[in-house]
Amino acid sequence: MGHPLDIVLTCPNCKKQIQPIGKALTLALSCPACGNYYYTYQEGHEKFINQYKPDLAINSRGLIKGHYYQVLGFAVKRERRYQYSWREYFLFNPNVGIAFLSESDGNWNFLKPYAKHPLFYVEVEQPEVRGEKFSLYSKYRAEVLYACGEFFTDVIASTESSTHFEHIHPPRILHFEDGAKQLGAYLGEYIAPEEVAAAFALPVSSLPKKNGFGYTQPLSLPFDEKVLLVVTMLSLALAFLVTIVFIETSYNKNVFQ
Repeated sequence: MGHPLDIVLTCPNCKKQIQPIGKALTLALSCPACGNYYYTYQEGHEKFINQYKPDLAINSRGLIKGHYYQVLGFAVKRERRYQYSWREYFLFNPNVGIAFLSESDGNWNFLKPYAKHPLFYVEVEQPEVRGEKFSLYSKYRAEVLYACGEFFTDVIASTESSTHFEHIHPPRILHFEDGAKQLGAYLGEYIAPEEVAAAFALPVSSLPKKNGFGYTQPLSLPFDEKVLLVVTMLSLALAFLVTIVFIETSYNKNVFQ
């Protein structure tokens, strides 16, 4: 016999009864039996053309930044113009709230809601957070290719009705969703694949293979603008010197008729 406060939902497709982990917070979810994605607050459901398997299992737990998070939802999203895709994991801890892990080409970011995003109040080119100025990396519209698990918002509507702004100051990322009915903001940072694997007690080989340098991945060596300027000037001087040598030592000879 269930607890009187338990919430039971019925899948409109296969009629299976489900007790959502998020209880009243869960607004959209997929049926573990038939995979049907549906809403708790309105009629209707979604059928996805393609199926994707999450690398972090739904309901698994991971220790991230000192807190245990449970993976409640998984979504695959795609940028509409250039057609690149990425994966997002919706995390929940009843004591500290929600968070997200975003993965693209084996590069990961960990994000949490951020209520003080400057774009909530005024439009600025370089929003400043905690004394750091963030530069615009990407502005885009996106669509959801697949979703499973539980979500505290309709991940399809919130994603596809919004314009997304990503500002970065590696290793940190500032994300803003400007939608017709709601606004969302998140502050996060790069997290190494090895750290993600350790958090969920997985071998790093089970995660997507890292491809390229992540756009929020910090440089492994200290960066000094003065050193870069000196190296650039020396490179230009060397290129100029090589050009002069070739001009002075070349022969004035017909090489092709």
